[in-house]
Amino acid sequence: MYVIDLEHKLILFAVMIPSAVLAILDAVLTPIPVPPLRSAVIGGVVSFVVFYIFYLGGFLFVYVMNQMRDRKINEVAFGYGDVMLIAFSGLMLGFENIVFVMFISVFLGSVGAIVYLFGRLAVAGRYDWFTPIPYGPYIVTATIIVLLFSAEVRLALLGY
Repeated sequence: MYVIDLEHKLILFAVMIPSAVLAILDAVLTPIPVPPLRSAVIGGVVSFVVFYIFYLGGFLFVYVMNQMRDRKINEVAFGYGDVMLIAFSGLMLGFENIVFVMFISVFLGSVGAIVYLFGRLAVAGRYDWFTPIPYGPYIVTATIIVLLFSAEVRLALLGY
């Protein structure tokens, strides 16, 4: 998903839906489920709802900007595939960890946007304020960080 979103700005439902089903089956069928089914479902729902609000906010932003500008914005930067990807991460990691993933992915996305903006300014001498940047790679990176280093992330962000 990382490379596909980076190259094509596309997260495929044909991959995300079966992945979500497998994450739920993992929580149900494994002898020691990590996360437990309840935490997995809550993590999936909470992450879906929070990022769905971001998704709707993107449409509102485009609408408001199109009313204020002569040049129209045709593309919403935050897509429904990103919502599905974070929901899958929530199902896979559970509620306890998805909060960290959401925080880290927003932080990484902000840093990535700033780096892109300054890089574009340095290379091209100009930049376009409303260029959509793929967000999936930041979600995947945050998910991998929390998956591999959840104790360290908890310690760094919460102090315990």
